[in-house]
Amino acid sequence: VVKLSVCKLNVLVTQKRINCVKCQAKYHFECIVPPGNKTPVIRGQLFDLFIYNYGRNGIFSKLSAIRHEVQEIISQSVSIELTKIREELSGLHDIQSSIEYLLNMFDIGKQELAEAKKEILSLKNDNSDLRNKAEQEISLLKSKVTQLHPQIGSRDQDLLQNDLEITRVTELDWTTKI
Repeated sequence: VVKLSVCKLNVLVTQKRINCVKCQAKYHFECIVPPGNKTPVIRGQLFDLFIYNYGRNGIFSKLSAIRHEVQEIISQSVSIELTKIREELSGLHDIQSSIEYLLNMFDIGKQELAEAKKEILSLKNDNSDLRNKAEQEISLLKSKVTQLHPQIGSRDQDLLQNDLEITRVTELDWTTKI
């Protein structure tokens, strides 16, 4: 049901009505065109008789009221959108601070990894140095044993190994736990 401008009647939406081109007011078609009169429809468009009779002053008062209402609607819409934007920006700020924290943690992890790699290389070098020293000591011991026992043959290699094992066992510090 729609209330119309001219006759102030409530009519069904399906009943024939027409809009004014200038003010967009809705008019009941039967009220505008009494039987036997010429219609105020020009080229298929209604020209509002009230606007025509009252002149432009009526138009300007209607337009200023409409303009004021439109400005209120726009300002409300803008304020709602601005609050939404502020909320989104605060969310983005939280995300940015989280990303900065994660990047900081990543940099710390990279530094710790580089230090660990340096330490591993240092330990590898120390290990190879210790192996070289151990091999030199073993070869020195073998040469001393062969000097002490020049008559050792291939059959007596086991005895030599046993002698080396015995010397190692006797050199162990028995006060420490194995």
